[in-house]
Amino acid sequence: MLAAVAALLVSCHESLEKRAQREAWEYTEKNCPTPWTNSVRTDSVVFDIPTRTYTYFCCVNGKMDNEELIKAHWQNISDGLREELAANTGLKAYKEAGFCFRYLMYSNSKPGKLLYNITISPNDYNTDSARR
Repeated sequence: MLAAVAALLVSCHESLEKRAQREAWEYTEKNCPTPWTNSVRTDSVVFDIPTRTYTYFCCVNGKMDNEELIKAHWQNISDGLREELAANTGLKAYKEAGFCFRYLMYSNSKPGKLLYNITISPNDYNTDSARR
């Protein structure tokens, strides 16, 4: 019982940044790698306290595992991620705190090959166009 009370007291004093770091780690431990959805899976999620950035490390396969295709559709992918982020109520506290969200997408067929990299700032997800 003392351990439960101690844990409760610690969680009451946990900063939003520490909470984000803990939740990113817990998500990764419980869910990653995620199942493939539309040729994309999430391999891990981390939160960097100094930059206040939530980073999603993803992998693409199949048709999406194509550097030229990613380049040709970069704007559509970016717009979709901004819209998804704007609509995500689970990240509300982090968005209200002005955190950034970074998405890195790596090739499944060429491990280590970065195909897509974007950091979405509050100015990007708090716009009317991001909410459409």
